[in-house]
Amino acid sequence: MLSVVATLRTGETVEVGTVGNESFVELEAALDSTLAFRTSFCQVAGRVARMSAERFQSRMVTSAAFAHVMRTNVSAALYSSQQFAVCNLKHSVLQRCARWLAMTADRVDRPQFSLSREFLAIMLGAEPDVVAGAVVQLEQSGAAVYRGSDVRILDSGALHDGACECYTLSKAAFATSLSSWKP
Repeated sequence: MLSVVATLRTGETVEVGTVGNESFVELEAALDSTLAFRTSFCQVAGRVARMSAERFQSRMVTSAAFAHVMRTNVSAALYSSQQFAVCNLKHSVLQRCARWLAMTADRVDRPQFSLSREFLAIMLGAEPDVVAGAVVQLEQSGAAVYRGSDVRILDSGALHDGACECYTLSKAAFATSLSSWKP
């Protein structure tokens, strides 16, 4: 899973998006732009596919189906970004933590992954002690267990129940964007 971050003048970074098996980085390429406005880095190890910008642009021209899916995927990413802006303002750290862990498990397609609590706090834009409290609540609910930097989802239903509606809305947006793809 990749993290897309914005960097402030102070050098502080803030996560503005994540990308896994449902999308791609450098969304600007689907809009015929050669500019990249954000930085992306690997957050949770896994497999990734790469395509050169030139090949991507060529495929956008030669395959109407590919171009359609890429553009609807950009729409899903835009929708998710807007939804998460609301999420970060209106939902509790516990709800956002559950959403973030559920989305990560979906994107890496496995219930266990490595992620430090400090990094999770940065991604949630919350104080580490507040995130630690949310993690304890998720553990007490039986949804997940966090040992060192290892996260294991024990009950995805309980984790989804603890997440805000932003998890379901974003997941549905990407599912819709990919529904027409027939490789």
